Amino acid sequence: MGVDYYGMSQEWSESDLIGIIESVFERNEMFVHSVKDIVEDILLNKSIEEILKEENKETEDSIKRKTTSCSVQVSILNELVFFDLQKVKEMTSTQKEYTISCLLNRGEREVKGNINVLNPNSKEDVTRYTASTHGTIAKAKKIINEKN
Repeated sequence: MGVDYYGMSQEWSESDLIGIIESVFERNEMFVHSVKDIVEDILLNKSIEEILKEENKETEDSIKRKTTSCSVQVSILNELVFFDLQKVKEMTSTQKEYTISCLLNRGEREVKGNINVLNPNSKEDVTRYTASTHGTIAKAKKIINEKN
């Protein structure tokens, strides 16, 4: 099937198009590239290799986000002074834990423990909830500064 878009043309076979779409589905649990995006890429005369390279980059980024621990996520919020926001200060502990657990897609107890260790007077187990440890804070700062 020939595609002619604003004077550009590229010969794409039906199997090429199906192969791209199948590859996207196979490589991701989440469908990162929508069919619309793939069609736009094809119309912009991108090669199969370019489309799949972009797809792989997006997959690597999503895998990295998925593997960030709850302690690092809470530490990032702390480094970004999220807990100093007036609206957050006005919340009860339960509201805060629930809201942040929804935001981070984590369990409330895990979030609670990591928030509690940010308080130096807390009796929370810092070996289990590590948001306040130097290593976790360093990871959080690295992520914050990563795209500079």
